[in-house]
Amino acid sequence: MKHIYFIRHAETEGNKRQMLMGCRIDTPLSEIGIMQAKNLAQKLKDFPIESVFVSSNTRAQDTARLLFDNSLQAVVCDQLREQDFGSMTGTLLSDIPAHINESFFQDPYHFRHEGGESLADLKDRLAQFMRENIESNPAQHIAIITHENVIKAVVGYMKDLSHEITALKFNNCSVTQYIFNDADYEAICINRIYH
Repeated sequence: MKHIYFIRHAETEGNKRQMLMGCRIDTPLSEIGIMQAKNLAQKLKDFPIESVFVSSNTRAQDTARLLFDNSLQAVVCDQLREQDFGSMTGTLLSDIPAHINESFFQDPYHFRHEGGESLADLKDRLAQFMRENIESNPAQHIAIITHENVIKAVVGYMKDLSHEITALKFNNCSVTQYIFNDADYEAICINRIYH
């Protein structure tokens, strides 16, 4: 039985501003984000984590350093980077044109900003990551530090969901835990806040 802990990165300055950062840009962790990660790090000392995977986005790597204080060597994976928001990268949510919002809300699972990727695309990327790096991994307790839409896509893969994942919410520095056993995933907690 394998325990997988999906951890969304801590709050960033971009999160505070409600900016679509995606995989192309990073902003530093906010003061609140640093405290979130430090508080979660205290709780994670009780978890027997053996292996850590982290997004190649800096905000996730900064979170991982605060969580594990170099006690575990994290494997950096491009497959765990946030969804590519294409032409909308760097845009504040309040500045997204109405016609784009209308298109998004018609089908948020398949919607793709120009030059970006949809949640469906992201789910395909994460399915490959899970098969290659997690399901065959000998470690029994694995932490994955990544992004909100990545966690949505992974849940879609694990539970064979599509449009339903668009309604999921994962707070900064939250923990979502699943158990993997014989090709089946069981949720233990979703979006748990320890900070």
